[in-house]
Amino acid sequence: MINLNEYVERIWSAVDEASKREAFAEMVNASHATKAKKLQTLKSIQSLTAQKLDSLAVNYAMAGEGLKVIK
Repeated sequence: MINLNEYVERIWSAVDEASKREAFAEMVNASHATKAKKLQTLKSIQSLTAQKLDSLAVNYAMAGEGLKVIK
């Protein structure tokens, strides 16, 4: 099982949206998600604000670990 918390912390600590997207992409590529899910997620993060990226990062990491996703 991959611990995605390190990636979440990197996303949270990034200072701008571009850095957050870059760190998020690294997390997605490191996850066990299917190729289709990875592509869908990478496409969807392009239009999100910094706050939404932070929120999605936690949800993505928890879903990857089989935990309940916060809405």
